Amino acid sequence: MGNPSPSMDAWLKEAKADPSAPKIGMYLTHNGVVRQSPKALVRQGDTSALPVKGMLFSYDRAGVEAAIAETYRLPGVYYVRVWLNEGELQVGDDIMYVLLGGDIRPHVIDALRQEQAALDEQEQPWEQLVPSAGQKIAEAPEPFAGLWVHFPCGPFP
Repeated sequence: MGNPSPSMDAWLKEAKADPSAPKIGMYLTHNGVVRQSPKALVRQGDTSALPVKGMLFSYDRAGVEAAIAETYRLPGVYYVRVWLNEGELQVGDDIMYVLLGGDIRPHVIDALRQEQAALDEQEQPWEQLVPSAGQKIAEAPEPFAGLWVHFPCGPFP
């Protein structure tokens, strides 16, 4: 398990006390979680893809800060807060939390889509490691050989 997850209740309380709050008509949260179904199955329909057991997760802080700065430049976005986990994560563990505040729903929803797209561009799957009849697709650091998916960079601090 990685780091302790933040409290969305506390984040929202802080956001509503922020000087930007009078301009905000909607807050939107996103909680990314390690899922068992592999991306290849979910996105490409690859039924031969084996279940994910966990992941090693880290991220490029400068890249995340750039993504946050870009999100602030979007129309109607006045509040952005991001938390990213790090380390060894199990299925069900939190990967990230994002809180966006903006003037109207379409601006906030578009901002979340664009921010996630920016983060996805940073994610370069380093190794996809899944058990397959006693074999592994790629080498992994022990004790994770054959059990993990690793993304070397990603979302925000």
